[in-house]
Amino acid sequence: MSGPPPPNSYPQQGQQQGGYPQYQQQQQPPFGGQQAPPMQQHPYGGQQAPPMTNQQVPPPPPMQQQPYGGQQAPPMTNQQVPPPMQQHPYGGQQQQQVPQTQMYQPQSPPPPPTTQVYQTPTNFNQVPPPTAQTQPPQTQIYNSPPQVGQPMQQGYQPVYPQQPQPTTGYQPIQPPTGFQQQQQQPFGQTGYNQASPAPYGQPQQMQGNQQPYQQQQPQYGQPQQQQYQSQMPNIQNLSIGGNQGMPNLPNPMLQQQQPSVPQSSDNRINVAQVPSPSSIVDPMKPYIFNTNSNENPPPSSIQQVVIDQHVSIPQFMRSTIYTIPESEDLLNTTQLPFAVHTTPLANFEIPLIDHGVNGPIRCSRCLGYMNPHNTFVNGGKFFVCKLCDYENDVPTEYFSATLPNGLRTDYEQRPELQRGSYEFVAKKTNDPVLVPAYIFVIEISTFTISNGILINIVESLKKVLNEMYDKTPRRIGIITYDSEVHFWSFKKNYNMPQMKVITKNSVFVPIQDGFLVDYRESKTLVDFFFDNITNFFTKPLAPNREFVFGSAVQSASLALEKCGGRVFAFSTNLPKGNPGAIPKRDAKIEKNLLPSTAFNSFYKPPYGLRAAIKIRCSRGLTVTNNYGNVTEENGEIRIAGITDDKCITSLIKYDDKLKPKSKAYIQFAMMYTTIHGENRIRIHNIRLNVDSILPNFFKDADLDSIVTLFARYAARDIITTGPSQVRSQMVDKSLDLLASYRKNCAADKAHTQLILPECFKLLPIYILSMMKTPPFRISSDISPDLRYFYMNLLASLPPNKIIPLIYPRVYPIHNLQAEHGNPHPDKQHTVIPQFVRLSLEQIAQDGVYLFEDGRNIYCWVQQFANQNVLRDLFSIDTTVGNNSAKISKLFVSLNGANPYHQKVENIIAAIIRLRGMEPSKEVQFVVQNEFLDSTLRSQLFEDKSVDSVSYIDFLCQIHRQIQNKLSSSSLQRDSEILLMATTY
Repeated sequence: MSGPPPPNSYPQQGQQQGGYPQYQQQQQPPFGGQQAPPMQQHPYGGQQAPPMTNQQVPPPPPMQQQPYGGQQAPPMTNQQVPPPMQQHPYGGQQQQQVPQTQMYQPQSPPPPPTTQVYQTPTNFNQVPPPTAQTQPPQTQIYNSPPQVGQPMQQGYQPVYPQQPQPTTGYQPIQPPTGFQQQQQQPFGQTGYNQASPAPYGQPQQMQGNQQPYQQQQPQYGQPQQQQYQSQMPNIQNLSIGGNQGMPNLPNPMLQQQQPSVPQSSDNRINVAQVPSPSSIVDPMKPYIFNTNSNENPPPSSIQQVVIDQHVSIPQFMRSTIYTIPESEDLLNTTQLPFAVHTTPLANFEIPLIDHGVNGPIRCSRCLGYMNPHNTFVNGGKFFVCKLCDYENDVPTEYFSATLPNGLRTDYEQRPELQRGSYEFVAKKTNDPVLVPAYIFVIEISTFTISNGILINIVESLKKVLNEMYDKTPRRIGIITYDSEVHFWSFKKNYNMPQMKVITKNSVFVPIQDGFLVDYRESKTLVDFFFDNITNFFTKPLAPNREFVFGSAVQSASLALEKCGGRVFAFSTNLPKGNPGAIPKRDAKIEKNLLPSTAFNSFYKPPYGLRAAIKIRCSRGLTVTNNYGNVTEENGEIRIAGITDDKCITSLIKYDDKLKPKSKAYIQFAMMYTTIHGENRIRIHNIRLNVDSILPNFFKDADLDSIVTLFARYAARDIITTGPSQVRSQMVDKSLDLLASYRKNCAADKAHTQLILPECFKLLPIYILSMMKTPPFRISSDISPDLRYFYMNLLASLPPNKIIPLIYPRVYPIHNLQAEHGNPHPDKQHTVIPQFVRLSLEQIAQDGVYLFEDGRNIYCWVQQFANQNVLRDLFSIDTTVGNNSAKISKLFVSLNGANPYHQKVENIIAAIIRLRGMEPSKEVQFVVQNEFLDSTLRSQLFEDKSVDSVSYIDFLCQIHRQIQNKLSSSSLQRDSEILLMATTY
């Protein structure tokens, strides 16, 4: 029998019109080029195995007529049968498959693993799918029918690396059938190549330290063998490309040595190289960013060194785009949002400037404050305000001559002319200084006393007041309550604390002198009260009595009416007495709570009171909306209290056309009162470029800021529309942005390519992950309290905390390298390991991981964790019989007893500093099969969940949606299909 035809006679990829991608390697017939017979029907049901190579094979049965036209022989379970020419559903014919001559011994494949099954649509002609086979670890299994019309490769065996790459922290993942890509991409375009799977019917090798049973673990929250059937596009030629005409920065994560494999016409996306934060965001890269440069700021969620020069550091002020269009029409063409995120009290030191009784220098027209962008003219006698272009006189006391370069001679002594962020002491007034106060409201009941809660409360307050006296207000007040409200007076000339009692229906402040006292002046009386509080209440109320929590809080707020401050309430029982009685129910009223109060559950200095914010823009721009749990009055933002993680998002619009190649300026000014009663004015400035070239807008966009803005939109809209509608809206916004880039900046590329701009590679996974967070889950298991808690976080957190909240980081600490946990040799930070993708296939059963979401840190110990790691971290050999509470105590008791333990402690400390957590933040330990274990597994957002698709499927459908938008042929609300959105 003649051999296969020459390569040039094989059907080419461009000739294919439809069908499904085929396996790259196929089992060949045992007789050279002849086809083996199909499986024979057994008289008792079932099928007989195909004959071995040394058996005589009867002639094959006649071709069977297919329901959609064409004839096709049924294939064996371990080989593919090339069908004849078939009519494609959309027209055209597929080329006949040419068999290979290489021979393999037939093998019976093992039973399929209990993984998710990707089921393709039924509107194509297809042959029966092959039997599932064992895949290498960390590989997602998709059972898909073979593709018709593709040539096969000869003599190729795939090569899998035996050890994982140390710098990636994850193993390559097998992609689903249905993704293809083009050959080598040109410069500036990102291509994602993939090593081919092993031949059908051949065993594949295991990688790294992964266990075979990983494949058989069903995804959390789903039954085994759950199938998801969606309307998938025809993506046989799908590939992902980067943006054209833009600098494509080298990424060491994507330049690692890959197994050398020959090129195949059946190119599919390598899931390990699909854009993911774990491969693009490198936490070990030492970023040094000068704010006065023309570069985009580094990602918000990584370690970085920033230099404040003329422009505020991105931790204070961050824009969605750093090159803005010259007109609103051009901005609408790009579909890019234009907004600025400001975190005014971010935990970074800034200079304090005191101009005396006259206060800071301001523009006489727009009232903008002096900033580095103002220019001095006429020898320094005038300055030109860059916000309104008005020429102002320089006050005599502020005058300084200018040098030939335009700088003042006192430039080095003026922080407001050098820095982008600074703070002024407010102008002195004749108003009396009102020092804020803290009031502690404490419940007295049998439950709080018998369980030791009351003792813990007073001991903690005593410790805080002694150790953090300089960081808290000078004055404090104490209120206790049960069925009545008790005001305590600690006037320093008293011998004993005095108590005044008011009934639940009388809300007022019975003590005017001695209620709010300086702790150090009345320390003896206050400490005596703390030490003997249980003696003052010998007959506390039972939990079933009416506790007047509402009256106590209202009385405390009246005491702070003139001076301001904060109320800290400690309550364990549901308030049953009026005012403020709350019956037991599961009502959705939390969304109506006043959000503009720096909502948080923890004490977080620094803290500002009575904040008034004004945002000014240069000519042609204006602020149209503000987000972030704020209240607006007369064009100003009002906030009762503001913390270091409170972020205000300001949406900018055009009121005039800007000059191309010019600069635009935005100034954020906040007047507030410190906890010590001092009035300050904090200033932040940002400068943006103005251009008219479309690709520059996408090149200089900031993904973290845009995703944060989308989170603001979602948190706002979910109250009125529900999760289903919000999920669809967020997907539509992303599609509009990507389709605009595809249409205006990459129109010359083939429609079979999914083109993602360099700055927006991670937009799909961030949007998908955000839609899988608790506020947007379509599940009755999510409590209203949890939904609204996350809603408040998404509405006010800064970008550097929104991103890890949406896409948590999972750091493997069971295979640390020599540099991990040690200081960087050149930079000022600790080297931490590369985090892995949020997929169950990346979680090794013998691993130990640090899981952090910007708010909490978990040490996630897997069921079969390595014994050496367990000994170094916990002094145990197995997790059996050791729950999370026990291993937590064991970890703390070691306290860096060995080098490995010290490395892990250093990594934890680096993450705490990076996220701005309290230095005393405790790590929560999680052992497999405990409650928190299932919670962490539900946050592996790249996997398919009960109410949403997997990342790969989402990318696939994103590609189809972009094609529909470009062709204006979208026939349905496909964004609802993307996420299986249903009613709330």
